[in-house]
Amino acid sequence: MFEQLTSWENLLLAHRKASSGKRGSRSVASFEHRLEDHLADLRAELIAGSYRPGKYRSFVIHEPKRRLISAAPFRDRVVHHALCNVIEPLFEARFSPASFASRVGKGTHRAVTRAQEQARENPFVLASGEGLLDDVYQMVYFPDDDLFAVNRPRSLPIGNLTSQFWANVYLDELDQFITHELGCLAYVRYVDDLLLFSNSKATLWRFKAALLDELAGLRLTAHPGAHPRPVTEGFPFLGFTLSPGRRRLKSRKGFHFRRKLKANLAAWRAGAASGAQVAASVQGWLNHVRYGDTLGLQREVLETLPTPILERLVPLPGMWQPASLLRQKGHSA
Repeated sequence: MFEQLTSWENLLLAHRKASSGKRGSRSVASFEHRLEDHLADLRAELIAGSYRPGKYRSFVIHEPKRRLISAAPFRDRVVHHALCNVIEPLFEARFSPASFASRVGKGTHRAVTRAQEQARENPFVLASGEGLLDDVYQMVYFPDDDLFAVNRPRSLPIGNLTSQFWANVYLDELDQFITHELGCLAYVRYVDDLLLFSNSKATLWRFKAALLDELAGLRLTAHPGAHPRPVTEGFPFLGFTLSPGRRRLKSRKGFHFRRKLKANLAAWRAGAASGAQVAASVQGWLNHVRYGDTLGLQREVLETLPTPILERLVPLPGMWQPASLLRQKGHSA
C-alpha cells in the first residue's frame, strides 16, 4: 500500500486533484513551475521517511459565522490527496449510508433532500436551535482526564481534505451505534451535524440520553440545546431551515451574500476584479440556493446585476432566469 501511495502515478493524480480550481493561486503556480522536480523531491522524502508537514497558515473568517481556518502548504495538500486516493476506498465500503459529507454520490444537497424526506415520514426530529457553536469553544473535561488534559489538542483543522475524511472515519462508530444499537434508521449525518427522526418525542429523548453517553466515550460532546421538536416547526440543517414542505435559506446566508456581492461589484467597477470572477461567485451561490425555495431571492439578486456579469451566468435547473439571460442563451422568453 505504501508503494501505491508513493507511486509517480498516484502523486500526479494527487497534484491534479489538489490544484483543481486553484491554478490562479501563487502557491500552486510556484509548485507547477518545476512540477516534476517538486513531485520527485516529495516522493523521495516520503520513501525515505523524512517528509515533514509544513506550517499551517491560519486566519479567521467571520461570515457566515466565526471560524478559524487552517490552510496547509500546497505540497502538503498533494500528500493529503495521495493518502486519500489509497485509503479512502478501503473505508468507504464500510461507511453508513446515513453519512453524506465528502463522499462520491452524496454531498450537501443530497443530505438536505434526505433530511426533508425523513421529515415527511416522521413528525419529530432531534435537532439543535440557531447559533450552534457560534461562540468560542469551551474546554470540556472527561472522567479519565489527568492534570495535563488542559494541554490536550482539540478539533481538526478546517480546510484539510483529511479533516473531512478522518471525521467520517472517527464518527462511523457513532453512525453504527445509532443505526444498529439504537435502531434509528431515520438518521442523517453531515460531518458533525446529526439529525435523528422518529414518530415519538419520548423515543428521541431516550435516543439523546444514549447518544450523550456514547459521545462521552468518544471524548465528544453535543450542543446542550439539542432537543426533539415537531418537524413542522422547521429545523436548521446545512444552511437551510427545513420542514416537510419547504426549504428556506437561512436569513444570515442571504444577508452575507448580498454584502459579498456588493463588495465584488465595487471591485469590478474599480478594475480590481474581473467580470469572470464576479460571475463565478454568483454562479456558485446560485448552485447552492437553487436547491431551496429561493426563486424570489434569486430574482432580487439577479435583477441588480450589470448585463456583462449577468450574461456570463449559465442557467441551471431551479434557477430563476431573467428574460435577457434566456435570450442570450438561445431560449424563448
